[in-house]
Amino acid sequence: DASAGAETTLSWPSAFWAVVGLAATTMTQPSGMILGCPSHWNFALRCSPFVCVASALQCIIDMSYSVLVKGQSISKARQAFRDARFADDDKRDKSGAFVQFQEGTIVRWGMFIIGLSQLVKVYATTGAPWTTAICTAYFASFVVDELMLFSISRVRLGNAPSGGVWSFK
Repeated sequence: DASAGAETTLSWPSAFWAVVGLAATTMTQPSGMILGCPSHWNFALRCSPFVCVASALQCIIDMSYSVLVKGQSISKARQAFRDARFADDDKRDKSGAFVQFQEGTIVRWGMFIIGLSQLVKVYATTGAPWTTAICTAYFASFVVDELMLFSISRVRLGNAPSGGVWSFK
Protein backbone atom coordinates (compact mmCIF):
# COMPACT_ATOMS: atom_id res chain seq x y z
CA ASP A 1 0.00 0.00 0.00
CA ALA A 2 1.60 3.27 -1.17
CA SER A 3 -0.18 5.46 1.40
CA ALA A 4 1.30 3.47 4.30
CA GLY A 5 4.85 4.24 3.11
CA ALA A 6 4.10 7.94 2.67
CA GLU A 7 2.99 8.24 6.28
CA THR A 8 6.41 7.26 7.59
CA THR A 9 8.38 9.78 5.52
CA LEU A 10 9.75 12.66 7.60
CA SER A 11 8.44 16.04 6.49
CA TRP A 12 10.85 18.95 6.35
CA PRO A 13 9.11 20.93 9.14
CA SER A 14 9.30 17.91 11.44
CA ALA A 15 12.96 17.41 10.56
CA PHE A 16 13.71 21.09 11.10
CA TRP A 17 12.03 21.27 14.51
CA ALA A 18 13.59 18.00 15.61
CA VAL A 19 17.07 19.33 14.89
CA VAL A 20 16.33 22.73 16.43
CA GLY A 21 14.84 21.18 19.57
CA LEU A 22 17.71 18.78 20.15
CA ALA A 23 20.33 21.41 19.29
CA ALA A 24 18.78 23.90 21.72
CA THR A 25 18.70 21.26 24.44
CA THR A 26 22.37 20.48 23.95
CA MET A 27 23.44 24.09 23.54
CA THR A 28 21.86 25.20 26.82
CA GLN A 29 23.55 22.47 28.86
CA PRO A 30 26.34 23.62 31.20
CA SER A 31 29.36 21.89 29.71
CA GLY A 32 32.41 23.71 30.95
CA MET A 33 35.26 24.07 28.51
CA ILE A 34 34.46 22.36 25.20
CA LEU A 35 37.56 20.97 23.47
CA GLY A 36 39.75 23.29 25.54
CA CYS A 37 37.91 26.49 24.58
CA PRO A 38 36.68 28.89 27.28
CA SER A 39 33.36 27.91 28.82
CA HIS A 40 31.63 31.10 27.68
CA TRP A 41 32.01 29.79 24.10
CA ASN A 42 30.20 26.51 24.78
CA PHE A 43 26.80 27.76 23.60
CA ALA A 44 28.18 28.74 20.19
CA LEU A 45 30.43 25.69 19.85
CA ARG A 46 27.67 23.21 20.66
CA CYS A 47 25.47 24.42 17.80
CA SER A 48 27.60 22.11 15.64
CA PRO A 49 26.78 18.40 15.85
CA PHE A 50 30.41 17.68 14.93
CA VAL A 51 31.66 19.61 17.96
CA CYS A 52 29.09 17.81 20.12
CA VAL A 53 30.35 14.41 18.96
CA ALA A 54 33.99 15.44 19.42
CA SER A 55 33.24 16.76 22.90
CA ALA A 56 31.39 13.57 23.93
CA LEU A 57 34.22 11.42 22.59
CA GLN A 58 36.79 13.56 24.42
CA CYS A 59 34.82 13.11 27.62
CA ILE A 60 34.68 9.33 27.25
CA ILE A 61 38.33 9.07 26.19
CA ASP A 62 39.56 11.32 29.02
CA MET A 63 37.72 9.31 31.67
CA SER A 64 38.75 5.96 30.17
CA TYR A 65 42.38 7.05 29.84
CA SER A 66 42.49 8.24 33.45
CA VAL A 67 41.09 4.99 34.80
CA LEU A 68 42.55 2.39 32.42
CA VAL A 69 45.95 3.83 31.50
CA LYS A 70 46.83 6.12 34.40
CA GLY A 71 45.34 3.70 36.91
CA GLN A 72 43.40 6.39 38.78
CA SER A 73 40.38 5.49 40.84
CA ILE A 74 37.05 6.49 39.33
CA SER A 75 36.68 9.14 42.04
CA LYS A 76 40.10 10.67 41.22
CA ALA A 77 39.34 10.51 37.49
CA ARG A 78 36.03 12.33 38.01
CA GLN A 79 37.74 14.97 40.11
CA ALA A 80 40.48 15.47 37.50
CA PHE A 81 37.84 15.68 34.77
CA ARG A 82 35.85 18.25 36.77
CA ASP A 83 38.96 20.31 37.48
CA ALA A 84 39.98 20.31 33.81
CA ARG A 85 36.54 20.79 32.25
CA PHE A 86 35.42 23.53 34.64
CA ALA A 87 38.84 25.16 35.21
CA ASP A 88 37.61 28.58 34.14
CA ASP A 89 34.26 28.30 35.93
CA ASP A 90 35.27 30.67 38.74
CA LYS A 91 36.20 33.34 36.16
CA ARG A 92 32.82 33.14 34.42
CA ASP A 93 30.22 35.81 35.15
CA LYS A 94 27.31 33.86 36.63
CA SER A 95 25.01 36.82 37.16
CA GLY A 96 23.42 36.69 33.72
CA ALA A 97 19.97 35.26 33.15
CA PHE A 98 21.25 32.89 30.45
CA VAL A 99 23.84 31.32 32.76
CA GLN A 100 21.19 30.83 35.44
CA PHE A 101 18.87 29.32 32.82
CA GLN A 102 21.68 27.07 31.59
CA GLU A 103 22.35 25.72 35.08
CA GLY A 104 18.67 25.01 35.81
CA THR A 105 18.35 21.23 35.90
CA ILE A 106 14.55 21.19 35.72
CA VAL A 107 14.46 23.43 32.65
CA ARG A 108 17.24 21.41 31.01
CA TRP A 109 15.40 18.12 31.58
CA GLY A 110 12.12 19.65 30.39
CA MET A 111 13.84 20.66 27.16
CA PHE A 112 15.34 17.18 26.94
CA ILE A 113 11.91 15.54 27.16
CA ILE A 114 10.63 17.79 24.38
CA GLY A 115 13.72 16.98 22.31
CA LEU A 116 13.33 13.28 23.06
CA SER A 117 9.80 13.30 21.64
CA GLN A 118 11.20 14.81 18.44
CA LEU A 119 13.96 12.20 18.35
CA VAL A 120 11.38 9.42 18.58
CA LYS A 121 9.57 10.98 15.63
CA VAL A 122 12.79 11.08 13.59
CA TYR A 123 13.62 7.47 14.41
CA ALA A 124 10.09 6.33 13.56
CA THR A 125 10.24 7.77 10.05
CA THR A 126 12.30 7.17 6.94
CA GLY A 127 13.90 9.24 4.23
CA ALA A 128 16.17 11.49 6.26
CA PRO A 129 19.38 9.67 7.21
CA TRP A 130 21.36 12.90 7.67
CA THR A 131 18.70 14.34 9.94
CA THR A 132 18.73 11.13 11.94
CA ALA A 133 22.53 11.29 12.24
CA ILE A 134 22.50 14.94 13.32
CA CYS A 135 19.74 14.34 15.89
CA THR A 136 21.62 11.30 17.20
CA ALA A 137 24.80 13.39 17.56
CA TYR A 138 23.01 16.01 19.64
CA PHE A 139 21.20 13.37 21.70
CA ALA A 140 24.34 11.32 22.41
CA SER A 141 26.28 14.43 23.37
CA PHE A 142 23.53 15.51 25.76
CA VAL A 143 23.38 12.08 27.41
CA VAL A 144 27.18 11.78 27.82
CA ASP A 145 27.49 15.31 29.23
CA GLU A 146 24.50 14.86 31.51
CA LEU A 147 25.96 11.61 32.88
CA MET A 148 29.26 13.38 33.49
CA LEU A 149 27.53 16.35 35.15
CA PHE A 150 25.68 13.95 37.42
CA SER A 151 28.85 12.00 38.14
CA ILE A 152 31.03 15.01 38.93
CA SER A 153 28.28 16.60 41.02
CA ARG A 154 28.96 13.76 43.47
CA VAL A 155 32.68 14.59 43.79
CA ARG A 156 33.49 16.29 47.06
CA LEU A 157 35.50 19.47 46.90
CA GLY A 158 38.98 19.27 48.37
CA ASN A 159 38.58 21.10 51.69
CA ALA A 160 34.79 21.34 51.72
CA PRO A 161 32.83 20.27 54.77
CA SER A 162 31.09 16.90 54.56
CA GLY A 163 27.95 18.44 53.02
CA GLY A 164 29.81 20.34 50.28
CA VAL A 165 29.48 18.83 46.86
CA TRP A 166 29.91 20.25 43.40
CA SER A 167 26.39 21.32 42.56
CA PHE A 168 24.49 22.39 39.52
CA LYS A 169 21.11 23.95 40.19
